[in-house]
Amino acid sequence: MLKIGEVSKLLDLPVKTIRYWEEFGLFRPSYVDEYTGYRQFSEKDIERLSQIIYLKSLGFELKEIKTLDDKVIAEKTKKLKAEISRIRRNIATLSSLQKDEKGEYIMKNFVNDENAIGHWKLLGLADTEEEAKKLKLRHNHDFKISELYLMEKGQEYWVISWTKGAIFIKNRRNPYEIIGNNMIVALTYNNEVYCYAVYERVDNKKHKVEDFYRSDSMDYPFVVDKKAQGTWKGYDFVEKISDFNPQQKFWKGNLFITEISFLPNGELFVEIENGIVKHSYTKGHVFFRKPMNTCVDMEYKIKTINGEEYLFLQWKSGDYQFAGIISGYYVFKKEA
Repeated sequence: MLKIGEVSKLLDLPVKTIRYWEEFGLFRPSYVDEYTGYRQFSEKDIERLSQIIYLKSLGFELKEIKTLDDKVIAEKTKKLKAEISRIRRNIATLSSLQKDEKGEYIMKNFVNDENAIGHWKLLGLADTEEEAKKLKLRHNHDFKISELYLMEKGQEYWVISWTKGAIFIKNRRNPYEIIGNNMIVALTYNNEVYCYAVYERVDNKKHKVEDFYRSDSMDYPFVVDKKAQGTWKGYDFVEKISDFNPQQKFWKGNLFITEISFLPNGELFVEIENGIVKHSYTKGHVFFRKPMNTCVDMEYKIKTINGEEYLFLQWKSGDYQFAGIISGYYVFKKEA
């Protein structure tokens, strides 16, 4: 048995903190003299104090530690994932901060414009502002922002956010002007306008992301695919299946998905940069569950090339759920 001062030195924990945790109800020493208040701590007490220290290091608050159960852990995990997403967005924003012609950083601080809120649909592009205003437009299928949903408080979705006078696309500031029922957006690169996009108002509703977040059906019966079963290693990423060349990698960077495993019962385990995620599949289709109870249905094909088996998985990222764009194909090689 140890005295409180000895426990304090052993755990590098202030005496007042130990007493506060006891008062809070996180633990009770094995022995407390009812007359003198003298306390003695057993190995079990020290183990409990170590657990509290550990849980605090993971970000748990004292009230969460006091009621720790599966529900509390699940809620904390959810909050941490949200915080990770927020930090990643902040890192991406900081990494892409640009300066204007005065050398000042372009910030996305929000100023409201009620006239901008709503759904806008692309009419076409113009080379000059004058042509844009006269609606002398051309169509460019390479420009993927075919619709804009400008939500309250400039809420960001996909690669888009806004404030009064500017639409931000991939953190690039693009000035806009509303004339009647049309919005003219000056598209910029390196702070220079290269063309003008003209959008027509569809409505002025105060949309939420779930109003337009695309979701595919999972209404397929499970069909066993023995050829797919097993583990496939990430090999390449291509824009089109015809781009694939086993001797020359198309994708030069690291692959987001590093491994994929098909189980006989329809479960699918996907290894990504920061862990393993469980999804599902049926023959020819992989189903990824996404936020807001949505799903994307990605087709896959297996091809034998030069005697080796490769699996091509259609990749539908946020580009698909917000703009209907299929980004390309992951290529996996069957693990021996």
